[in-house]
Amino acid sequence: DASGGESTVSPAAVQLPELPADINRNALQLTEGLQLDVTVALVSAPSRVWCQATDGSEACTSLCDQLNTLCAEAVAVDSGCHTEGTVYAVYYGKDESWYRAQALAVNEESCHMFFIDFGNVEDITFDCIAALPE
Repeated sequence: DASGGESTVSPAAVQLPELPADINRNALQLTEGLQLDVTVALVSAPSRVWCQATDGSEACTSLCDQLNTLCAEAVAVDSGCHTEGTVYAVYYGKDESWYRAQALAVNEESCHMFFIDFGNVEDITFDCIAALPE
């Protein structure tokens, strides 16, 4: 907290964002005894852990590199043309890179975006959202 002391939040008080209904379509089904080498991308709650298979990390890095190359000259989608559920190329200013993200909600100034490969959810202004390259 602001006073420098520790603060605790009840798990029941944590409001998790609503995720796309089809989010599990490519999820790996885990079985008891299965062992995988993974990199944890995000833990947003005990029931929401986003991992990437270590042996597949090159594929994700390659995809991000391709998006950064293809989107270097990207033109933002007009502010009135964003659609909930659509997947876009999104510029993430914190690391100055492009990623795939699905629009969860659209308001007057931004889109609430779900970053497909990493699990995080952020509000992104329209000038940072472009159509995915063909």
